[in-house]
Amino acid sequence: MAPVYLILSMHEIGGAEKRFAGLWQHLRARGEIDVRLVVPAALMKVLSAMSEFREGLRLHANAVSVFEDRGRWSLARHLRALHARDPGAVFHFVMDSPAIAQWFVSRRTLFSLPQSSLAQLNRVGRAVTYAGVLRARRIDVLDPGVHRDLARRFVHKRGAFSLTPNSFVDLDAYQPGPKSNLLAFCGIFTEEKQAFRLLEVLPEVDAHLARQGIRERSWVFMGYDVPPGDLVARAEALRGRLDVRAYYEPNPQEVLARAKVFFSLQRANNYPSKSLLEAMACGCLPIVTDVGETRRIAPESIAAYVPRDFTADDITRSALAILSMDETSRATKVDAARAMLAERFSIDSMARYFVGLYEELARL
Repeated sequence: MAPVYLILSMHEIGGAEKRFAGLWQHLRARGEIDVRLVVPAALMKVLSAMSEFREGLRLHANAVSVFEDRGRWSLARHLRALHARDPGAVFHFVMDSPAIAQWFVSRRTLFSLPQSSLAQLNRVGRAVTYAGVLRARRIDVLDPGVHRDLARRFVHKRGAFSLTPNSFVDLDAYQPGPKSNLLAFCGIFTEEKQAFRLLEVLPEVDAHLARQGIRERSWVFMGYDVPPGDLVARAEALRGRLDVRAYYEPNPQEVLARAKVFFSLQRANNYPSKSLLEAMACGCLPIVTDVGETRRIAPESIAAYVPRDFTADDITRSALAILSMDETSRATKVDAARAMLAERFSIDSMARYFVGLYEELARL
């Protein structure tokens, strides 16, 4: 079978990048097909700092194609050179539309759309995405709602769409540790993920928890600002009033292992958030917004639900319920969460799905 080029073009790490870098690492370890990772130098530096990828990148360095981002068309030029070398290869675009980055003719193109909602895109973003759908031979969609919308919009290509069966989490890499009254958020600091809204209610929530006898509370936001965001600066300004930090953490499992509460507060959908999976694997009990397909990833027996437009009282009630829970009850919920993850969110089913797509495209 010809090689597969898995293209991750973002400079920063997000859930999609972690999911597909994990898929690449898993498939390389299995050795059944030749999957090669294509990344900009900036993302390669980020991945190399993460303990879950460091060894895989070392062992399979010959299967990583790094390009220097020297302008808008750097990726397109790099891919054109790869196609000239391997014209029968499968090219798997993640988020980056093949309508922009594919400067060659190929029937072996897969376009993955990991967005929870296309409403997050502006008019130009949607147009580029739709053009990529038209250009690709197969389109892989993560969110069921996005899948339904695209199948209705592109009736003539309905057979080209498929729905990703699941995301995954490595239960060996992400495990619970000794817990403290740590409450954690992990993700890019955006309005969609409601990091700013959570930070705004934090002083009131923290004060309520103190009055209820919850001692030694600490809050952490792990991620990075997207311009013109300033959550890091806002969190720093609050440090005189409460114990809160906001920073980028390359290995969040080390922090999540100590946390009791995890926030997944997206406005459109929390399914299938990679950070939410990782937090539950680390023994965090999640507080989630009641939106989209969230119950597919966070059953009500494990998670606390709050409205999309939550208030300080909503967060307080849910956080207090978790932080005041007796150890036996908390351990029972953690064990149930990890059992659910083992059953429904292993990498094996996701790998079978993508290998099937790769093999189908390679036969064209």
